[in-house]
Formats: sequence, structure tokens, C-alpha cells
Amino acid sequence: MNQRRGDIISSGKLSQQTTSALHVIGIDADDCNKDPKTCIEAISTTKALNDEQRLSSASELWLMRALQKEHHANLDPEEPVQTERRPHRFDSFIEAARQAYAYLFYTDRPLDKRALEDRQNQVRDFYNYASQRAIVIMSDKAKHRKLRQISGKSHLPKRTLDNWQIEFDTTGMQTTDDQALSVSALTPDYRLNFDGLRNQYVQDGLGARMVASLESTSPTPKDKSDITPSTTQENQESTTPTHSNNASKPWKPMHYISVTALLKFPGNNLDEVLSTDHAVLSTYDTWQDHDVTIRGHHVPLAANYTAAYGLWLANSDFSSQSILSLFGRGNILEEPRIYLMQPYHPERKTVILVHGLASSPEAWVNAANEIMGDETLRRNYQIWQVYYPTSVPLAINRYDIATAIEKTFDYYDPDRKNPASHNSVIIGHSMGGILSRLMVSNSSDVLWETLKEHRQMDNKQQTEAREKLHDYIYFSPLPEISRAIFIAAPHRGTPFADKTIARFIASLVKLPINIVQKISDTTRSVFGGKVTDTPKINGVDNLSEKDPTIQALAKLKISPDVTFHSIMGNNTPDVPLAESSDGIVPYSSSHWDGAASELVIQSGHSVQETPKAIIEIRRILHEHLGQLKE
Repeated sequence: MNQRRGDIISSGKLSQQTTSALHVIGIDADDCNKDPKTCIEAISTTKALNDEQRLSSASELWLMRALQKEHHANLDPEEPVQTERRPHRFDSFIEAARQAYAYLFYTDRPLDKRALEDRQNQVRDFYNYASQRAIVIMSDKAKHRKLRQISGKSHLPKRTLDNWQIEFDTTGMQTTDDQALSVSALTPDYRLNFDGLRNQYVQDGLGARMVASLESTSPTPKDKSDITPSTTQENQESTTPTHSNNASKPWKPMHYISVTALLKFPGNNLDEVLSTDHAVLSTYDTWQDHDVTIRGHHVPLAANYTAAYGLWLANSDFSSQSILSLFGRGNILEEPRIYLMQPYHPERKTVILVHGLASSPEAWVNAANEIMGDETLRRNYQIWQVYYPTSVPLAINRYDIATAIEKTFDYYDPDRKNPASHNSVIIGHSMGGILSRLMVSNSSDVLWETLKEHRQMDNKQQTEAREKLHDYIYFSPLPEISRAIFIAAPHRGTPFADKTIARFIASLVKLPINIVQKISDTTRSVFGGKVTDTPKINGVDNLSEKDPTIQALAKLKISPDVTFHSIMGNNTPDVPLAESSDGIVPYSSSHWDGAASELVIQSGHSVQETPKAIIEIRRILHEHLGQLKE
């Protein structure tokens, strides 16, 4: 099998089919290693072979020539570009792509007549590999040049490279954000390998799998919370928003998009394709486009659904900054942000992920990737990730996150006409599970009565407090959400928060300055000069099972219109379930009566990353789709 299917890409040697074609015209394959140009000329002009044999063999020989030149260049990086060994590397790759393209779409036998042939799969691989390498060379030569503005109608003129006229066509990539975005770089997926990700989800097909890095071309000053694409470790992007005048715009569209790139060679027949010096580089958004039509053939596009997400996380500083922000260090995250993991799609249901204490979107690295790895889920859902300051008290975070979610829906669908704005699913882990429950609960007068019970207030102070705190103590379920999944959520608090180490951590937690100011101003306005210090309360304090806030929140009722599920860990399998715990949160706190399903998994607190939990999330999302269709 290796002998039959090996080729210049997989084995470093010419394939059996190309070797046989060369033997027909009296050429030894070893001679082509020394002089591929002569072999290419011979096989391209012979009448002894049919079009399929000539084109497929020529494609592989051009690819061999390109790889040889690339090898020489890598051996001697100081070699001047004018020397004979360095030119035509791009030309060789693009010629390999052209010969393969002609074989696939311009020979007598159509694609479907040779669908199961090894040779067609080989030639597809020649095309994909050669196209990807040619595009990398183009991208590397134009690192600091916008390939094309994709928001608006402006196009760059054709570029000339090694006597080729290259036209850029990115009409297959759309952005619904109002800022002008341009492609600043195209990175091939083979350059990307991500620690922590269990799987990379790819689809076989035609085209080069790439990640397009987008940057704003807007003349207005950039919000400090915007993600600026970077593909180098030295130029990491900032994912830690600071308080700014752009607080009314909490959503952040993904600035990395998985794309499929095709090199197309125009022509009405084989001779025109083989004689043209014109190529079109077309890019397609893999979340929107699954196939393309070429000369009447519907061809599946190659795709990598993990690469853009992985590159975004790799170029972020979430892991360190989420901890530093908790203690008031680094670039302080003061307000929630909603990160769209793929371009907004009006027809796809929205899944909202909410992380836990001292955490970030990295907590969902495998869960989010595995959800999108399921083809049915990928075609029916889109993921929004909430990034919020976990040091902030629960009541304030609930309001700020709910506001951010509503503003994001308002921006993309102000009239709530799109399916994306209805029957959304919210999934929260740990503290995020509490906040997710609050998004689908009704406060009634519970929090107000709790406040009155713990604060002695006269009538004037009650009026003042009710007015100042109204948005935080009175709320209703978000209408866009109809299903929730709570994972290891300490709904009734946790005794761990009262342990010495937890109290020590809580004493070090610092609130963002705008939250400190908000709490101080409200407290002083209600209680006057009797209160001189900022209240000693934060997100860690709220997790204590003795905290009045968590006790009050545990009394709230989930909307009857919302279906909810519970997933929890258990690392104490030897005790009765009612007494068990995941090491942080006891079962008695994470259990919530009325759940449509409850799954207890042998795991610690980070249960959301386990395969069993991810399978359960997938099951619930499939169930959600099925019930919506009934």
C-alpha cells in the first residue's frame, strides 16, 4: 500500500504512477531528481500519454522542483535572492497547483467518474499542498500589506509575483461588524500546533486550510479591549479590557477566521488554463461555506474548524491575566466582554459560555472545540464566550453580564427577528454556573428583603437604597435563553470559601476601581457619614455558604420557561452521593431540584473539561435542537 500510495509529499519520492509515466517516455525517475525541469518539459509535451497522465505527473514534478528549491533556501538562509537556486520557488508551487487544477476540472473524465481512485486523491493533495505553499509565500512577502478590505467595496489591484498576475477575491469572507476589517496575514494550519487541545477538527476537501488574521482599518482610535491579531509570541494581543469610552460596545468579534483558500486558473478549455499567467486567490469562510462549484462540479472545501480558535487562545494572555486581575494587578478587566468565536450567523442558535472564579475563556478550551467538532452542532450553533472580572460581587456581575449579552443581541439583531436571538443555551461553570442561573431567574423582592434585614434603614434610606440598587436587586430572566446547563455550580455556596486559605485569598482580592467607586458612592449616599470604608465584599466572599447574598440568591426561582440541566464532579466516591463533593463544591450545593437531567462524573472541580461532561453537553445540545423541531 505504501508503494502504491506514496508520493513526493508523503514519502519524499515520486509516486508509482508518475514513475510509470516517465518510464513510458524513456526517462528514469532518478534522473528527474537531478534535473526536474527537463523531465517536466518532456512529460508536458509527449503524445504518448493521455491528459490525465501528463497533468498529474507534471503536477508532482513541479512540486518536487519547488520542494528542492525550498530545501536549498533553508539550507543557506543567507543566500542572495538573485542566485539561481532561489528564484522560481513560488512559480514552481503555483505551476504544480495549476497542473493539478487542470487535471481535476479540465480533463475528459469528470470528478465523479474517478471518485474512488487513489490518483485523484493524490492530485488533490498536490493541489492543496502546492496552493498552500504558494499562498504562504505571497502572504510572507506582503506581511504588512492589507490583502483586501473585506468590509466595504474597495479592492486592491492585481499583484505581480514571478510574472504571475494574482487577483485577490475575498467575497467569500463576510463580516457583520461595523468596523472596516482587512486581512493582514494568512497562516497555514500546518504551522499551528496547540498544547491543551485534545483534537483538531478538520474536513477533507479541496483547498488550502488557513487562518486569516484580521485587523481594523478604521481611522478611529482602537478600543484598548480590541484584539489585535498577532502570530508571534513577542507581539501578544491584549485580551484584558480596561475601562474605556467604548464600554457601551462589549461584544468582540473574532479577529481570526478559519478560511479555505483556492487558487483558480481561468480558462474555457485546457489550453487556456495551461497558457494563462493569471490566477485568482479566493478565500472562503469555513463556517459559512462548505462547498464550491467549479465548472459545474460541487466540490467539498477543505476546512480546519479548530485553528482560528486555537490561534486566538495561543496569542492571548488569558491564563495569567485572569489571576492577576483578581488581585488588582496587570491590565485590570473592569467590565464583561462577549467574544464571538466565529462570525455572527443569524440562523444559528447561540451558546453562551460563562467561566468560573479566577478563570477565563481558556476554561472552555476543549469543551468549545468539541462542541464545534460535531458537524450537526457546528451547523446549528455559534458560541459566545463571556469574559468577566470574577472579583466583582455576584449581584453586580449579574447585571453587567446580562447588560453585555443584551447589548450584543441588540447590535446584531435589534428587532429579535433572527433564530440566533431565540432559544439560546447558557452554560456556566462554578461561579459562572451561579451567574448563568441568575440569567434565567426572577428576583422578585428576595434581594430587597434580604438587604432590609441586614441593614437598619429609615424610610429615607430605604427609598434611596431602592433607587440606587434597583438594577442589581431586581431582575427578570433573559428572554433570549430557554435552556441552561450548570456545571459544578455552588448555588448555595461552599464551605471551602471559609477555609483559611480561601479567606487569605479573599483578603488579597481587589475590586476594579470603577466597582469600588460604585459601591462606595452608593453606600455613602444611603448611609451617609456613618460609613467611611468600602464594604469588604467581593466575588470570593459571595461564595461562602454563610454569605447573606448567596443565601438570598439560592431562594430565587428559575423561570418555568427554561429547561435546565446539572453536571457535577465527585472525587469522594466512597461516601453517599448527598455527602459527596468535587473537592471544592459539595453535591448538596450544586444539586438543584427540577433539573431535566443530572449527571455526576468522577472528577474534580474542573469537570467541564472531562470527556464525559463534554459528551453530555453535546447530548443536551442535540436534544435542544430536536425539541425545537417538534
